[in-house]
Amino acid sequence: MAQYLLAYDIAEPARLRRVAKCLEFHAIRVQKSVFLFDGNREELHGLQRQLVQLIDVHEDRLQSWPIRQTRDICCWDAGKAWPGTGSCLVVTADDLILLTGDSP
Repeated sequence: MAQYLLAYDIAEPARLRRVAKCLEFHAIRVQKSVFLFDGNREELHGLQRQLVQLIDVHEDRLQSWPIRQTRDICCWDAGKAWPGTGSCLVVTADDLILLTGDSP
């Protein structure tokens, strides 16, 4: 099992909604157009195939990046968060830590 960051930039609102709905089903939203996906490479490729069918490859863009699997912090994010997701996200190989304003 691995983690991947997926992002999109979709030009047309109806396509954007379809892509967002697909990703909301398979991944965790961390920003408006950025998602965290847990799965193996085969599962990622299956999701990518689904997503490509939903976009116009001449107008839209999909991207994915593996999150390296070390004990070091792989990602740090702070500031205005997507509602309900906290104010800071720390991704490590062992954990996904969500900090809110109430966190120590």
